[in-house]
Amino acid sequence: AGESLLVLKGRINYHTGRYEDAAAAYQHLTEIDSCNAAYFRQLAASAYRSGDPGKALVPSLRALELSMPDVNSSILAATILDAVDLSEEADSIAALALEFDSIPALLKLRGDISYRMKEYEIAYNCYRVYMETNKNEQSIVRKAGVSLYKMGKPEEAIAMLSLAYEMDPTDEVCCYYLGSAYQTQREYGKAELFYNAAVNNGFSDNLSLYYHRLGVNYEQTGDYQASLESFRKAYAFRKGNEKQQDKILLEMARIQEVYLDDKEGALKNFRRFIEAADDTSSRDYRYASRKVRSLEKDTLTRSDER
Repeated sequence: AGESLLVLKGRINYHTGRYEDAAAAYQHLTEIDSCNAAYFRQLAASAYRSGDPGKALVPSLRALELSMPDVNSSILAATILDAVDLSEEADSIAALALEFDSIPALLKLRGDISYRMKEYEIAYNCYRVYMETNKNEQSIVRKAGVSLYKMGKPEEAIAMLSLAYEMDPTDEVCCYYLGSAYQTQREYGKAELFYNAAVNNGFSDNLSLYYHRLGVNYEQTGDYQASLESFRKAYAFRKGNEKQQDKILLEMARIQEVYLDDKEGALKNFRRFIEAADDTSSRDYRYASRKVRSLEKDTLTRSDER
């Protein structure tokens, strides 16, 4: 009778969103019956839903051990492993489970795990089969397109990403990768269109990246003033690894010196890079230092000529 009441308590708490109470009930049940896969699976699910994937890990693996090759236990264990940054282990479980059953939820899970691991060919193959029965899930169509781009297939990527774009024209990531794919194909006008769409839709920390790629695209078309303006915006929006992104100063200086004949502006940005640099032995630092000396010499020479 006590076991039945605990089962009822666990179910009610789980379905009403009281996941910590549900986990407590299922914890008692696993102590009563240590070979019941369903109890361990529900304990893991409750702990995971309560926001504690670390606590969910051991019972999820125990449930899988007791029920292999049960697909639900496999999905849960792989999801929890992925949540605690054990992605390779998660992928192994998902791959093994797919040998027994290729239900859409499992295909999507392995696709997502592989995508985060940058195993794009595996991700795409999972998404491709998943989309045979789920064609209208925009995020999956977009990730399939990104995977194709990362696999070095820009034409196929454009076709797939265009479908995702039709589903949601405000998806900044989709716009960015459409721009990248078109740029790879040297269709710079279309690349500019989608990079600008990524910028206009952008609310993420990726704005610096979008502006940077737009700047590169403008440089490739010979619009050097627009390239410089885009690099300036890329620098202004930089976040996170700012030291790495300080290299944008070098690109701005190069555009100013080589294409715009703005020696003073170039000198200023080379100096800004040197002032921000931590590693004075790096190739970039040595390059910037040589440029500063060269431009300062040119400035003095021009002054003497006057």
